[in-house]
Amino acid sequence: MSVTTTRVADGTGRPAVATREAKRLPQFDGVRAVCALALLVVHVAWTAGLTGSYTDDPNNLPAAILINGFQVAVGVFFLLSGLFLYRPFAQATIAGTQRPKLRPYLLRRLLRLLPAYYVVTAVALLVLNYSSIDGVWYVLRPVLLMQNYDPLFMVGMDITWTVVTEVHWYLALPLIAFLNHLYARRGATPASRARRLMIAPPLLVLVGFAWTYYIHTDSMGPFPPEYWWPVSMAANFGVGLALGVMSALTRVSPKDKPALFGLASRRPGAFWFAALIVFAINCAEPFGRPGYGDYDTMGGSLIFYALLISFGTLILLPMIAPGTKSRMIDVTLTNRPIVYLGRISYGIYLWHFIVLNLYLGSGSIFDAGPQQLPALRGTVGFWELEAAVLIGTVIVASLSYYLIERPILNFGERRLNAKKLADQAPVPVVPAQREAADRSPASVG
Repeated sequence: MSVTTTRVADGTGRPAVATREAKRLPQFDGVRAVCALALLVVHVAWTAGLTGSYTDDPNNLPAAILINGFQVAVGVFFLLSGLFLYRPFAQATIAGTQRPKLRPYLLRRLLRLLPAYYVVTAVALLVLNYSSIDGVWYVLRPVLLMQNYDPLFMVGMDITWTVVTEVHWYLALPLIAFLNHLYARRGATPASRARRLMIAPPLLVLVGFAWTYYIHTDSMGPFPPEYWWPVSMAANFGVGLALGVMSALTRVSPKDKPALFGLASRRPGAFWFAALIVFAINCAEPFGRPGYGDYDTMGGSLIFYALLISFGTLILLPMIAPGTKSRMIDVTLTNRPIVYLGRISYGIYLWHFIVLNLYLGSGSIFDAGPQQLPALRGTVGFWELEAAVLIGTVIVASLSYYLIERPILNFGERRLNAKKLADQAPVPVVPAQREAADRSPASVG
């Protein structure tokens, strides 16, 4: 989302004020759509038994290898968050202007993620998991975004670990930005301030890789609870911050545009071809079993982590580099169906496990009650399940966007704009105050 400001007057005699005009960039909607759909296919294929157990039918091997490669898509979401959320903070530091206010930042981000998430949580609890509720904590845990730290099986909530991760990084970002600002503001030029801002991203990358190493040590066992903690995505978020710094520097001082941006704008196809190679490597699953999608070995996990970062970076660099002209990017990401799916992509991502379980008859509303997906694997063929989940999810995601997400976001923007107008309105001076001011010592002589 690109944010611009315009000057408007409200007809009341008050001075014109800046208002926030959010303009969606179609190519980023497109990339969100592609990534959300890719992950939907991954989850449907696993549930249908197409991946992870292709040895039951050797003919499934090519499709299993290809589909498991799509898992690199999950890293793109965290790169986008780091890029777009940190760029305004970085731009203010680099330009030496006022830093973004914390209240509007938090309000916009939480209104974007939480309303739809809480509706999904309510449906999961009341429709799918009602018979499993065994106490207050069972309900409070997802409400308080604690399910990553105290894992417990809940039908339909599988994908929400990423929501918890995103929200906690949203809360951490202002502190990271403030600490970066304290150090970077001492730079004498925009370029030097940008270089100082680039210290934090590699530190986050190191933390992410160290965490991945730690949770895959033998003492931790297979898939420990710490596997889902937000720190697991530190490297992806850190690289997103680096992209945000480079983009901010280019906006403030075009002459200091990073060389990588220049190369990406001149050769966008080469970057996307490199991303395709990364995707192919992930399909081959080094240190893992091709077609299984299991990364429970130390080497396989570290390589997969590196592939997540590499794929997202190579995809996004040509898209954020100024002056990029690519027919391939436009055709792939800005056609109307993809842009629409990108607009509702959060709903696609958030709801598809709910739709998947409902179609399979797993939940408290069914006689069998809630069942874990491994027990249902292979009960429905891939193409039937894919069609049902895709169509159902797009319908539900559309309703979610137009009935929940968009109205709440618009309400938040109206409140923020009204507060901005009120804050910038001149304070009226009543006659008695004016007369008292005229008689004050400061007004004499």
